[in-house]
Amino acid sequence: MKQTTIQVRYDSEQLEALRIFLAQKNLSIEAELGRQLDALFEKHVPKQVQEFLLSRSPKTRTSEK
Repeated sequence: MKQTTIQVRYDSEQLEALRIFLAQKNLSIEAELGRQLDALFEKHVPKQVQEFLLSRSPKTRTSEK
């Protein structure tokens, strides 16, 4: 499926602290946000819609779990 970019406004000092502490655990903000978006998708999008989208493109993020 085609990827898109989203933008979120967030306090710059908090963001920098988050980057530092995630890096200590070998994690990235992008990966963590991706997991959270997947969880929101699975929680709020009806199963039939999820299955339809997955059937159109088996390489979507949620199918990689």
